[in-house]
Amino acid sequence: RIAELRGLKGWTQRQLAERVGVHEMTILRLEKGSTQLTVTWMQKLAKAFGCSAADLLENPKRCAAATPIDIPNPAYTLR
Repeated sequence: RIAELRGLKGWTQRQLAERVGVHEMTILRLEKGSTQLTVTWMQKLAKAFGCSAADLLENPKRCAAATPIDIPNPAYTLR
């Protein structure tokens, strides 16, 4: 679902990674399922998409339509 939402936003993996504050390979692993999607990840992704973690799971169209946050200087802290 992450890749689908990212596509609806028109973002590359790199652009989503910058918004979340991780390397783009981390986003690739999340999308492929090789990195476990934890509550912490859900919160970070929801914030980047501009919606709640509940909407990310239950109403992804709302996340796709939400206004995302703007992250000027991301720090690669969570991998």
